[in-house]
Amino acid sequence: MEVPSEIVILILSFLPRCSYKSFASTCKQFNAIFWGSVKQLSISPNKHFEWKCLEKAKKIQSIEFVEHEVLRKPEAWSVISTLSTLKTLSIWGEFPRHSFDGDAFQHLARLTYLETLSIRYYVMDNLEFLTSFGRLKRLYLFLVSFTNGCSQTLSKLTSLEHLSLWSSTIKDETCETLSALSNLETLDLSYNPLSDNGIQCFTRLTKLSQLDLVETRVTSAGVLKLQQSLPNLQIAELPGNPLGASTRRLELLKFP
Repeated sequence: MEVPSEIVILILSFLPRCSYKSFASTCKQFNAIFWGSVKQLSISPNKHFEWKCLEKAKKIQSIEFVEHEVLRKPEAWSVISTLSTLKTLSIWGEFPRHSFDGDAFQHLARLTYLETLSIRYYVMDNLEFLTSFGRLKRLYLFLVSFTNGCSQTLSKLTSLEHLSLWSSTIKDETCETLSALSNLETLDLSYNPLSDNGIQCFTRLTKLSQLDLVETRVTSAGVLKLQQSLPNLQIAELPGNPLGASTRRLELLKFP
């Protein structure tokens, strides 16, 4: 017997409004079945949540922490590192950005199946942990601030196919390091202080098909110059961006 993912998400989403201990007690007789079958979890902030329960989630593939202080709990990472089937990990901090201890991720190298990582609202000074995820295809950093040294680490993630650095203090010099990601198909650099000069190095990204530059300093002249080398590249044109009508229109990229 397997518990539908939709039910698990619904139950855990309402945990802040009820007693987790009461919930766990009610499900005690179905404990092994419940945790042994779930594949997708969305966990809201709740001081009663027992991290050791995750040790029983042997089939888990996706976990989302919403406004959770998980990064500040070493015991949580110790448990998460045992989830060898995990493919998607999403962590939402609280606005404004929280400080981030990159060392907390160093022992997560056991997550060899991780393909998607999404982090929002954090200040990061160490991205080296990302190099442990050899199968990482999708990396989404929303409203994440990090130092210039971190961009050098990003250049090592050559397995990436989809990358979003939405409002993550990316500057022109960072684009040079991103141009080493030869497998990129989509790239979102919206809400960053980029100029025409910064994006020209993307001519090396021959697989790139979608580039989002909403609310940047890039002009239509800069876009057209880039498209001369990448004629199939689609660029977003939305209100607030100085891109001209001559650029191609593209619906905003939808990232999880």
